[in-house]
Amino acid sequence: MSSINQKELRGCLNKFIASAKKEFGDDLTYKNMYSHVKVFLKSIDDSPNAERPVERTVRKKSTRKVTTEPGDIFDGSLCHCRVWNKGFGKQCSNKPKEGGEVCGLHRNSIKKYGGWSLGMYHDKQPSTHLFNGAGSTKKGDILPWKDINEVNSKKKSSGVKVQDPRVMRLKDKFEQEFGKRPRGPKASDIDWLKMKLNITSDSESESSDESESESETEMKSKVMDKQIDDTSSGEETEELSDVENEENEEKEEQEEQEEQEKKIIKYDDKEYNELKYDGVTYFKCTEIDSDNNSYEVLNDEEEVIGWYDEKDGMITFDDGYDEIHEEHEDYKP
Repeated sequence: MSSINQKELRGCLNKFIASAKKEFGDDLTYKNMYSHVKVFLKSIDDSPNAERPVERTVRKKSTRKVTTEPGDIFDGSLCHCRVWNKGFGKQCSNKPKEGGEVCGLHRNSIKKYGGWSLGMYHDKQPSTHLFNGAGSTKKGDILPWKDINEVNSKKKSSGVKVQDPRVMRLKDKFEQEFGKRPRGPKASDIDWLKMKLNITSDSESESSDESESESETEMKSKVMDKQIDDTSSGEETEELSDVENEENEEKEEQEEQEEQEKKIIKYDDKEYNELKYDGVTYFKCTEIDSDNNSYEVLNDEEEVIGWYDEKDGMITFDDGYDEIHEEHEDYKP
């Protein structure tokens, strides 16, 4: 790399700051400036008259990271280790270090404990841990593997979910009004749909329901149809409404519980909350580490990949994991 004097360096930095201000205005956070570096360098490379005071060696971007799945055929070009993957064992999707068969993360664990507790993917899946490991992992402890085929069969046999006919009717009216189906977390919220459609009373909603054709109600349950259409039996409708409210409350509690289970995992006797970073899902420890004043971060395979600084909102990756992060299929800086 050729040398660069202070004048050239100052000029280059001034151009970068001007470009960043043009992109983000006064919102020049560390994270925004960090993500703007690639855009700025690309603009220099694409400009035929651009000055290039620094002779840079640009690393060729490798292809998108391979994502392995449970039951896949062993791939010798990837790390040979088997990973937990929430009980559905699969091959590690990281690239091995030069001259080796495992990635940097698993190499460090093998050095520390004498071997990898879940074994190599090309070997028979062990029923117990083969070596000690991080946290409470002990050699000989039982490994409660899950069967992906059994889980898929349960999903298929769970039946068809029947939606409240009132919601379906309001969604149809929304599509007629705005030319598209409602989307988002409130798309099935009756009050939200009524607000968007300027429906101020139940009578207006019921009048709009009367225009619905019989073909649109074929798949709806008889109980739901009776609740909405049988206006002559007020007591029965009120009783059914109470049952529906109870079922909806139970359903909301169950969905809330499932959401919490998705967002929190336990590892090494500590809890980790879901964290989105550049579009990629990680898990941030709820306890701050007193040694470096930051939070430990895991990937979805429950491997420690770096540390999160809450002040600047940045993750400092371990052992070259920044390259793996940038090559992730969900990466959006």
